[in-house]
Amino acid sequence: MTLIELMVTLTVMVIAMAIMAPQFGQWGRSTRVTTQGAELQNALAYARSESLRRGVRVALCPSTAPKVVNPSCSANGSWADGWLVFIDNVHVGGNAAGVVDGTDTVLRIGDTTQGSTVEVAGNLGNWVAYSPQGLVRTAAGPASGSFRVCQSPHARRITLNGAGMATAAVEKC
Repeated sequence: MTLIELMVTLTVMVIAMAIMAPQFGQWGRSTRVTTQGAELQNALAYARSESLRRGVRVALCPSTAPKVVNPSCSANGSWADGWLVFIDNVHVGGNAAGVVDGTDTVLRIGDTTQGSTVEVAGNLGNWVAYSPQGLVRTAAGPASGSFRVCQSPHARRITLNGAGMATAAVEKC
């Protein structure tokens, strides 16, 4: 192998990498959106199954700092930083609905801090709760709406139906 052959080979490799590099970035964003959308969909399914299994109300709420020692729900309703799945003991005196307080127990923590945004449509708002029968409610009554996890140009919409089942669809931002 001569020096000229080596230089030609290296030049071809550099050109190929320069052409393919933007595609790796797109692939990474697509993978992150798919993963984060699946995590949110799994959190909804987990909350529903735990409410049925335990026979208690289980809720999800957005959290601006889900990984701290004592996580709490976000007052502004932004799901972009993460969420909490918790047993919502609203029947215990002094406990508020849709907020981690008093005797509530956090079951799972979700996180979307890798550059994605989460948009909420419908009446999902600051919290979503499942009754012991698996039915879904929000502060505005029966839940209907969707979450959209987005990192341009990739998006994943998680739609919640009245029975509490979550389905996912691929979209563009």
